[in-house]
Amino acid sequence: MSTTTTTTTTTAAAAVTSALPSSSEPQRVARFAWPPALASTPAALGAVAPADPEPEADSDAAKTRGALKMARLVELCKRRGFVFRSGEIYGGGLQGCYDYGHAGVELKSNLAGEWWRAIVRKSRGRIVGIDSSIMSSYKVWKASGHVAQFNDRMGICALSGLPFRVDKAPPLRIDTVRPRQQEADHATAVAAVPQQHRVVKLTAPDAQHAARWAAKLAQDGFTGVVQSGKSLTLRVHSVVLPASPTSDAASAPADNSAGSITFANADGSAGKSIPYPPAAVPKSNSPFFEEKLMNGMFPTSEFGTDILNEAATVASSSIAQKPTPTNADQVRQAFAASIAPRLTYLRPETAQGIFMQTTNTSNANILKLPFGIAQIGKAFRNEIDAQHFIFRSREFEQMELEFFIPPGDHEPWLQYWVNSRTQWWRSLLRNPDDIVQLPIPKRDLAHYARACVDLEYNFPWGRGELEGVAARGSHDLDAHEAGSGANLRVPGAQPGSVVVPHVIEPSAGLTRGVLAVLCDALHEVGPGDPRYSDKSSEQRLVLALHPRLAPYKAALLPVVAKEPLMEAARNMEERLVNEFGLAVIYDDARSIGKRYQRQDELGTPLCVAFDSEGITVRNRDTSKSERMSEEDAIQLIVSTARLPLAFDALPPLPRDVSLAAA
Repeated sequence: MSTTTTTTTTTAAAAVTSALPSSSEPQRVARFAWPPALASTPAALGAVAPADPEPEADSDAAKTRGALKMARLVELCKRRGFVFRSGEIYGGGLQGCYDYGHAGVELKSNLAGEWWRAIVRKSRGRIVGIDSSIMSSYKVWKASGHVAQFNDRMGICALSGLPFRVDKAPPLRIDTVRPRQQEADHATAVAAVPQQHRVVKLTAPDAQHAARWAAKLAQDGFTGVVQSGKSLTLRVHSVVLPASPTSDAASAPADNSAGSITFANADGSAGKSIPYPPAAVPKSNSPFFEEKLMNGMFPTSEFGTDILNEAATVASSSIAQKPTPTNADQVRQAFAASIAPRLTYLRPETAQGIFMQTTNTSNANILKLPFGIAQIGKAFRNEIDAQHFIFRSREFEQMELEFFIPPGDHEPWLQYWVNSRTQWWRSLLRNPDDIVQLPIPKRDLAHYARACVDLEYNFPWGRGELEGVAARGSHDLDAHEAGSGANLRVPGAQPGSVVVPHVIEPSAGLTRGVLAVLCDALHEVGPGDPRYSDKSSEQRLVLALHPRLAPYKAALLPVVAKEPLMEAARNMEERLVNEFGLAVIYDDARSIGKRYQRQDELGTPLCVAFDSEGITVRNRDTSKSERMSEEDAIQLIVSTARLPLAFDALPPLPRDVSLAAA
């Protein structure tokens, strides 16, 4: 993290501290502090400690802890009504699609509300909102470049038939064997072992699959396959590594080709060769797959067009042609040429709806550069391999800002938004250091970007992108001007001038943000923690969410289900909802201890217990309770629900680039 960022964090934290009640006010043990001093047991829940430059998520121990934490989180989300698998009653549900229960809806709404408050409300009219259509025509996505370039490298495993993302897959792992005549040299590094002593080991789901895979490989000419249970071993005869800056000169191909692997036959002679794969099939380590590009958008059609009927017509016509098309790609191209003008797409990002309405929004709100247009909404991507729960799903929500600036000002504004967005995420998390900045190398930039910095969160499985802050230049507005013929220019700095503005885009995943705050908040605590005063012998889960994000701000719990106590709890519920607009929950089922545990797992900051002697307020993060009056309890609940963020103390959006650079 930069020095500027660290200094800003310290200043903001100090400002928030000064905004809290002074020491002259009574210090209540139930009062909230952020971040909470709540101990965890990372060995049980798998919190991966941040490291620079990469977390230790590749180690077996870290993977085990991370998998355990994710399993606990997924189970908790279902049990407490945060997230459900969509269509689960139909044989497991639709992969990559999820439904949000009431607690999940409240949490997602609270996170989106905090983003809107930080981006739009704090801008003092310089950033305005929009809610654009989810569907757009083929022309829009052709002009933006998504039809031609919004593609992923998809691999289809030749053995299992399953698809995977090639660019996200691990490299091929080549192991070694220990020849009998070299028993003493078993510790030799792989690179030093002769090629004929190297093997590729494949792992099938079970022995039955392994047998089928072995038979298929033998049928394809790989005769030296040895099966042992669910493992297959293919002996390597020789390897030619792909040419790269790090390739060994002796093994790199002289013609700068992709390299190759030659496998050995059963008798040890040279057998069949394959090009050296760019990756291996995840989990199985198989080098046998077909790679192709797959567009990530979901197509549908305009009214009056039946895609299936159109496909059948094109296929019938193709079969009737002389000569008949020789492969499916030719039929597909004919279908695409026929249907393309009538295609519509579910948007893969919310940004293009903003770009198409830039001049309308600017004129309607009398905006001058620099200004921004913000949007929260759903997007859809046909992910090849939806994974990590709601992190990579096919239907998700984005929080996007397109910030329009004069041409040439992108560097200081890019840095401003990187720092601002970093501070916002950090202020919401119990472990703010789990947010890191990752500048994207030029070779890896998206087709529209001049520069980009990703904000990554240290998820249980490793780092993953939470938000990208990109300098898009004028790519999108230029493309839509050329594609539509419309004038998308806005007033410039000089009176009477108009310009095509450049764009800085902070684009955050709302659903990924929900997962990040859940992972950050989930902890397991028990009697071994001196700050946890419950007498239970079992450890329990606590969701230490920031009070502003918590689905419920307080739980109102009559200790026993008797009318005077129930009425008092209901009366407080009515006041908190009607007078202060807070989301609270009433619960009189089961023992008070079980109800405390349920609220801890829901992330409820305060529990108010009603008994015959009065009111007791319990703090979620310390488990400490305090007797107080009804008015004091209400005041504490309201102040906790509105607990300041460190981000709140930061200055508002600067007016010009010189202030952004500062």
